[in-house]
Amino acid sequence: MSRTNNNTQALVMSKAQLQTTLQKSLKKINVELVNLYGGYMNPETGKPEIRNFKLIAGNFKMNENDSNNINIHTTEDLSYLIKAYGHMTRIDKEYIDSAIELGLKEFPVCKWLTAEASLWIHDIRLRIFQIVNKDKIQKLESAKAKLTTFLSEDERLRATLQEIADLI
Repeated sequence: MSRTNNNTQALVMSKAQLQTTLQKSLKKINVELVNLYGGYMNPETGKPEIRNFKLIAGNFKMNENDSNNINIHTTEDLSYLIKAYGHMTRIDKEYIDSAIELGLKEFPVCKWLTAEASLWIHDIRLRIFQIVNKDKIQKLESAKAKLTTFLSEDERLRATLQEIADLI
């Protein structure tokens, strides 16, 4: 085998290794992003899934009769979200404790502004998690965008089709 063929094979091998490393890096970034968005590993599929907000509208009020509300899905006010979380966990606990103290064996779930308290608690926790991890999420999204530019058109199409298949 000639020296030129050896150099070409080394170069091809190097590109193949780079592509493998690229694919592994993108997969790691995707898993980490899912975790930072409050996701989890689905035991049925073995794939990471992002937890979504459970409430359609996130307009929260500390006092049900108050006209002021804050959208917990979009606010960046961590202090307000911590207060809202404390408020909702207290309301839910006090509601359950009161029903038990009254001797009720069955009672409706605690609701706040027509939605179950547990849904508010879930969404507030998720939003706090997103805010706390915002910088790392942005850095990973940026790295992912840079790495994606090195994928071939076929690889980008394959990745997009896989993402769609995972959603369906």
